[in-house]
Amino acid sequence: MAGALVSFVGYGTSQFLVSYSVRNYGVSIAQASFALGIVAGISVAIGTFAGGFVSDLLQKRHPTIACWLPGLGILIALPIYLRSFGAPDFDDSFKYLLIAPIFHYLYLGPMYAVTQSIVQPRMRATAVAVLLLIVNLIGYGLGPPMVGALSDYLASQALTPSGITLEACKGIGEHPAACGPALALGLRHAMMGAVAVLAWPMIHFFLAARTYLKDRVS
Repeated sequence: MAGALVSFVGYGTSQFLVSYSVRNYGVSIAQASFALGIVAGISVAIGTFAGGFVSDLLQKRHPTIACWLPGLGILIALPIYLRSFGAPDFDDSFKYLLIAPIFHYLYLGPMYAVTQSIVQPRMRATAVAVLLLIVNLIGYGLGPPMVGALSDYLASQALTPSGITLEACKGIGEHPAACGPALALGLRHAMMGAVAVLAWPMIHFFLAARTYLKDRVS
């Protein structure tokens, strides 16, 4: 459950990071794509490696670390994400966005390790297959559509006082003074709402640590 919900946030927000940067900070698509490529290629990679490395390194001293380390990482990442999406300019937002995924993606290695350790060796492949099915159904299947729908809804609410519909904003050059800020605000708040969901899987990671040693069989 924790892995699926973290993926919901990760997949849901990553699909809109370029649009978010363009709408809210006025940078070009190329600039936003290059900057966010650095985040995906460096920050996510560091977090993924660190999660596995630290869990292995400290496992003898802390046998349940593979469960609670991801929860701790989310506890740190969540306010940093909120600070990034609330930043007034792109440089400030990018600075925090470089840091948050390092802690966010501490979960990835331990998630697979825990999954394989609570089943018999002959069932490991099936366990990971089921895990990936659930993670992708909830993460990819629900994450991007729900973030997009929330963004549209919030933008529509912001346009209501001016009497402009969201449909009217789809026309090129129509109502730029009202549509641009509303679309930017809607996506900003949708992204902040999505990362706030991280508090939910954080609880599941910590709860899993309570019974992990009893559940572990291999």
